[in-house]
Amino acid sequence: MTVRKEKIAKGIWDALAKCHIDEGLANKIFLTWKFFMFQMGPINTMEVHLNKLAIVVDKLETIRVALLNEVKMMVILISLSDIYQNLITTLKKI
Repeated sequence: MTVRKEKIAKGIWDALAKCHIDEGLANKIFLTWKFFMFQMGPINTMEVHLNKLAIVVDKLETIRVALLNEVKMMVILISLSDIYQNLITTLKKI
C-alpha cells in the first residue's frame, strides 16, 4: 500500500499509519511503562504535565492499548508533585 495510489483522505491516513506507527510488543510495553511511571517535572505547570501525559495516552490508544478512565485518573494523581498533596488529600475524602 502506497500513499500515491490512495484517492481519499482515509486511505492516505491508513497508508501513512501503516508505515509510521509501531504496533509491536516492545513499543506497547515501553509506552505502557512510560504511562505508569509518569511523574510531574519540578518546573512543569499542571497544564504542561497533563498535556505530556495526554500525548502518552494518545500514543497508547493509537496502538490499541485500552486504558480505563479510572486508571488514567489514578496515574494523574500518583504522578503529581508534592505541592499538590493538599489536592490529593482532599480528593481522597470525597
